[in-house]
Formats: sequence, structure tokens, C-alpha cells
Amino acid sequence: MNSEAKEFLLVEYSELRQTFRSHTGQIVADQRAALALTGAFWTWIAIHAIRESYTLVVWIPTLLVLLFILKWWIFHRSIMRLASYFRDVEERFYLPKGLGWSTNYKKYGRDLLAPWTTVFWGAMLLVNVTAAIFAPVHSILTPPAQSTLSSSAQSSGMR
Repeated sequence: MNSEAKEFLLVEYSELRQTFRSHTGQIVADQRAALALTGAFWTWIAIHAIRESYTLVVWIPTLLVLLFILKWWIFHRSIMRLASYFRDVEERFYLPKGLGWSTNYKKYGRDLLAPWTTVFWGAMLLVNVTAAIFAPVHSILTPPAQSTLSSSAQSSGMR
């Protein structure tokens, strides 16, 4: 391999490493954003009475989580392809045994980001689906239930 090819590969490797770092950083940022957005939606839903005609509103947080999961899956696949490419480049440079992050990935242990994100997104989906199923929905035609004290006062004739 000539020096120009080596220089090209080194520059490319460096840029792809930056992409790798950017993707992993975006995954963590998306986790924070998903927590904040779904939390904001559930707070709004808890404060406001949802009419039966608007029951789909309670599924918006779940939809957001599904979109974040899709994005995570795309980034995860991209990261896996980059890691595979890095291994190929390291092998072509005939590095001495024991050198090269990608070729020694298993030796130093797996990255905990992938299993953690799988658990995180699974939990987010489960919590949001459960909350959407059990979210209170009120009819605009039915007045809210009166408190026990006021109904007992009315039944005893006090008005």
C-alpha cells in the first residue's frame, strides 16, 4: 500500500471515528429528549381532563417513543457497520498483535451502551403503553364525580 493510500485511510478512519462518537452521543441525547418529551406529555395529560373524543392524545408519548426507537435502531446499525469497517482497516494495516481498538473489542469487554439502550427503550415503551391503556378518559357529557361529603349533604336534605 502506497503512502497516499495510507494517508487517505488514516483521514477517513479519523472522520468515521468522529461519526461513531457523534452517533453514540446522539443516542444518549435522544434518551434524555424522550424522557423530557414523554414526561411533559404525561404531565399535561394528568393536569387536563381528556375527552373521550380525544383518546388518541394519550398515545402520543408512545408514538414518540416508537420514533425514537426507530432512530436508535438506525444509529445502532450504523455503529455496527462502522465497527466492522474499523476492524477491516486495522487488519489491512497489519498492526502488531494486541493493537487496534476494533480488533480487541472482545478482549476489553463489550460496550455497555447497546444493552443499556435496549433496556431503556424497552422500559420506555412498556411504561408509555401501560400509561396510555390506564389513562383516565372523561366524557364531556358526564360531569365529574362529586365528593362524598357534598353528596351526603345533599342526600340528607342540606342544600
